[in-house]
Amino acid sequence: MVIRTNVPATGRVVPAVVQAMKLLRAMASASGGVTVTSAARATGISQSTCFNLLRTMVQERVLNFDADTKTYTLGLGLVEIANSVQSNTPVEIIRPELMRLATSHDALVTLWEIVGKGRMVLLDGVAAPRAVRIEIRAGQRLPTLSGAVGRCVAAHLDLSPSQLRKAFDALSWEKPPSYESFLADMQQSKVDGYAIDRGYWLRGIIAVGSVVLDAKGKPRMGLGALTLTGQLSDAELRRVGQELVAVRSLIEKAVFSSRALFSTSSSA
Repeated sequence: MVIRTNVPATGRVVPAVVQAMKLLRAMASASGGVTVTSAARATGISQSTCFNLLRTMVQERVLNFDADTKTYTLGLGLVEIANSVQSNTPVEIIRPELMRLATSHDALVTLWEIVGKGRMVLLDGVAAPRAVRIEIRAGQRLPTLSGAVGRCVAAHLDLSPSQLRKAFDALSWEKPPSYESFLADMQQSKVDGYAIDRGYWLRGIIAVGSVVLDAKGKPRMGLGALTLTGQLSDAELRRVGQELVAVRSLIEKAVFSSRALFSTSSSA
């Protein structure tokens, strides 16, 4: 573990951009074209604001407008943007999300690849720009069932009870939990989408983890957020978990779904 010092960064949210993104996501989920009225209803944005945003995005070729039906659909401008994105690796695309979570929660946010032989390897780790922070190095390898991420991975592996117990017994913990509590956390992760390790894997470190699944439901990546014990309240830890689940969903759609922007062969 390495302790770093840095100066906190701040940022300002632009409401119009947030609203435009809400509109684009709503349109991506729609089965056909949307009207100003249906877009406003779906997003909670006023009709006048929707109209201005939609009209602007038509001018930028991000959307198409059908004058006969008065509906808007996604345009070629988005394809142009998506094609430029494909020149980057999935890790490069995911990293801004890791940075956002790290900065929002003063945490070290990690991205792991689930590899063969019961191991996961650290692809990326982004630390919060705060006075004191946790840091681990890319390339580190851990047993797949380690920590908070491991509980989530275990929930999606087709292991018999004896195989799961054997894998658990082979793990090294700084403060070993009982097998029963490990199982309870694993089962709860199926409900919540995330798990929390309260200083068992690394003493003094609270970890929140989630797992990224491919189109067949196989664990492919892990997402983790590490903070110092006592740094975040239980409610804040739950919020971190929920945000990890949201990012996990984005990665699954972009990298591992049947309509993925990246093919699985090009994934990290």
